[in-house]
Amino acid sequence: MGEFVPHSKEQITLKDLEQAKHDALYQQQFFKDECSKLILFIQDVINMNAVDPALILPKLKIIESQINKEMEKKKNEN
Repeated sequence: MGEFVPHSKEQITLKDLEQAKHDALYQQQFFKDECSKLILFIQDVINMNAVDPALILPKLKIIESQINKEMEKKKNEN
C-alpha cells in the first residue's frame, strides 16, 4: 500500500516525491475519516441511547470491511 518505490535507485525525481506526498496525504485523510467514524460510534455505544448493543459487532465488521476494501484498492493502484 504505502511503499514508495522510485523509478531508479540512483535518482529520485520530483514526480516521485510528489506522488509519495499525494499517497501519504490520501492515506492520512482516509484513516483520519475512518477514525472519526469509529470515535463517533464508540461515543454512541458509551451513551447506549443511539445504538442497540446487538448492532455493535455488525457495525464494527462493516467499518473493518470498508477499511480493508480501501487498503486493497490502494494496493492495487500501486
